Amino acid sequence: MNQGTKPLIEHEVITEAKDPRIPYVEDLVLKSGLRGLQQAMDIITQSAANTKKHVTIKWDGSPALIFGRKPTGEFVLTDKAGATAVGYDGLATSPRQIASIMAQRDREAESKGKKADRSQTLTPMYQDIWPYFEKAVPEDFRGYLKGDLLYYPTMPYVEQTGAYHFQPNRTPGGIPYAIPVASPLGQQIKDTKVGIAVHSQMTEPSAPEQPVQTSLDRLLNPVPGLMVTRPVVDNLENLVPDPKIMSQLRKIAVSTAGQAINGLLNPADLRALQITDLPAMMESYINSLKGTDFSTATHSAFLAWLEGKVTPRKFNNIYSHLISPKSNAQGLAAAFAAWRLLEKAARDLNRQLDIQYTGQEGWVMATPAGRGKIVSRRAGGFGARGTQPPST
Repeated sequence: MNQGTKPLIEHEVITEAKDPRIPYVEDLVLKSGLRGLQQAMDIITQSAANTKKHVTIKWDGSPALIFGRKPTGEFVLTDKAGATAVGYDGLATSPRQIASIMAQRDREAESKGKKADRSQTLTPMYQDIWPYFEKAVPEDFRGYLKGDLLYYPTMPYVEQTGAYHFQPNRTPGGIPYAIPVASPLGQQIKDTKVGIAVHSQMTEPSAPEQPVQTSLDRLLNPVPGLMVTRPVVDNLENLVPDPKIMSQLRKIAVSTAGQAINGLLNPADLRALQITDLPAMMESYINSLKGTDFSTATHSAFLAWLEGKVTPRKFNNIYSHLISPKSNAQGLAAAFAAWRLLEKAARDLNRQLDIQYTGQEGWVMATPAGRGKIVSRRAGGFGARGTQPPST
């Protein structure tokens, strides 16, 4: 869009209200262009300046639970889908209601020809854990907590070779944990039936997540058999971002390449060509490379991949966008170059963190600039996994 001879670039910032999931820090440049690149650099810089304050463990728990009390005081236990449900009340206030919700989801899945077993797997789990969480939440508590379920009666931990072993996420790539019995966390786990890592707090189930600032001992009631932990590591040493990588990123941000990235992802231009999902397609391409070393994550490889994923008309619209103006093609190349540098920076940060505490899925950086996660998408991961987990 032009106003005289001065380009007028429309920006779209992806906020937590639009997408509450924590993004990979490297994906921010694909989501929001130059602003996303600057945000990613700020998150890294702020996390390095005060790592103990801004960096926490990312547990690979499953499912992610939301629990708390409504303004009326009614206890709620649900999951992410229930918290944001449209068309039905997903805020279950009884085991019977959560069973009904799971049965409804099964019916919807079956109507689409998909596998449906929530009633056989999740419903019994919710019935088992319900009393623990209802007792844990004080009657005068208002608001909601969110956390990752680590183990429960039908999927318990196993004590073996001096450690408590459990793997809450049984999907391919799920992280197995081995918490030393003698560690502080191991002592918390001892003799419990249900374990959860609570990482955020909300005023409403669908509100933006905030880090839990208050001690869980002060927020929740102690319940025999329930282990509640936070993903905090109290004595992390400050990170040191690779200066060469950060310098290269800054050069992209202040150069014509940064402006070209903005032009490429200008929402007004994307709407005009009916390709508003171009950023999402770039992310899908990156995700298709999971398990590789990402050396092939380039603009030319993306276009080759894209040709087989969209209609000829849409591909032609994207191609037209890249050749007019020509700077858009430069923006596509710069976006993937910035992504590769950010991914390299993330790997280096994770290496530094894993030297201190190994075994977790990854880490979350929550700073004034925003949130981002560093989690391995490469074959073999960032480093050792599931061998010597954190003792926090």
